Amino acid sequence: MEKVNVGIVGCGFIAEQYAAAIADYSYLNISATCDLDVTRAQALADTYGAQAYTELDALLADSNTDIIVNLTIHSAHHAITKQCLTAGKHVFSEKPLALTAADADELVALAKANDLLLSCAPDNVAADAQQLTAKLLHEHAIGSVKVVYADCSLGRVPAWNSNPEHFLNIGPLWDGAVYPLNLLISVFGPVKRVLSAHHSLLLPQQTHNGRVFNVQTPDHSTAILEMENGVQVRLTASMYTPYQSKHFYSIEFHGDDGSLYLGNCGDLSWQPDAVELAPIGQGYTGVSLEVEPAPRTYGSAVADMALALRGANEGYIATGQRAAAVVAAIEAMYAFGDNQAA
Repeated sequence: MEKVNVGIVGCGFIAEQYAAAIADYSYLNISATCDLDVTRAQALADTYGAQAYTELDALLADSNTDIIVNLTIHSAHHAITKQCLTAGKHVFSEKPLALTAADADELVALAKANDLLLSCAPDNVAADAQQLTAKLLHEHAIGSVKVVYADCSLGRVPAWNSNPEHFLNIGPLWDGAVYPLNLLISVFGPVKRVLSAHHSLLLPQQTHNGRVFNVQTPDHSTAILEMENGVQVRLTASMYTPYQSKHFYSIEFHGDDGSLYLGNCGDLSWQPDAVELAPIGQGYTGVSLEVEPAPRTYGSAVADMALALRGANEGYIATGQRAAAVVAAIEAMYAFGDNQAA
C-alpha cells in the first residue's frame, strides 16, 4: 500500500509519543513537523527524516502531507484544525475538538463540505475493554441500564505534567471527562440535558519546580446528566482527587438485572479483570475477552484514518461528530453551573 504522509503540528511533550507510535506503522510516514519553537520542530523532524516548519501556512503550502495530527494546546485546536481542513487536509486532533459547541460543529460541517476525514482523541472507545463493555450493554447483559457512575481523577497535575499551569487552567472536564463522555456518548447517544452541575476550585494555588502560581479554573466538577436514551449519569472530574483514588477512570453501569464495572475507561490495552459483571444479589466477577487482545496506541487512530484513505478500512467512521457531542456536553455542564452560581 502506498504510504500515507503525516504532519505533526505542535511538538510538545506528547508529540514524541505520538510520533513513535505512528512510525510503528509501515504504511505511515512522518513527512513534516511544525512548531513555533524551531528547536522542537527540528528535533522531531530529524528523528524521522521529516521537514520542519515554524509556520503552518508554509507546511500546508509546500508539503505533500495527507493527514495533519494536531497536538497544539487545547485553546488552539479549533483554529489549527480549521486552517488544515480549509487547506484540504484530513485531520486528527488531540482532545478536545474545540472549546465551544459552535466551533466544534463548524469543524464537523467544514470537513463534511470538503469531503475530508476529521477525528479526535481520545481513541479509548476502540480499545478491547471498552468494546467488550459496549457489547455487553448492547446485549442487555445487565438488563435495561438506568444509572451510571463515571469518575475521572486526574491527580495533582504538577506531579505528572511538565506544563501544569496550562492544564490546570483548562480544567478536569476538558482534559479528563472527555474519556468517560466519549464512551458514554458512543453507547447511549449524546447528552440530552444537564440535570445538575457544580464546579469548585479547591486548590487555587499550586507549586511546580519551586514556582508558585494561581489557578483560575475549577479543579473539581460533579454533574448529573441525562443521556439521549434516558440513562442518568453521575459524572465527577477532578484535578484535586489524587491518583491513589480507587476511582481513576472507572465507570459503573447499573441495570435492572445487575451491574457492570469498567475499571479504566481510558486504558488502551487489555488488563485482567478490566471488565466485571455482577448480577443482582451477587458479587463482581471478571469477564473474559473472547478475542485476542489488540492493544491500541497513540498511532492507532491515525493508522485507521490512513487505511480508510487508501480504501482498506471499509467500516471506518470518523469520530469528529462524536467529539463535537462531547464538547457540547462539557459546555452545557459549565453553563448550568454558571447559571446556578448567578
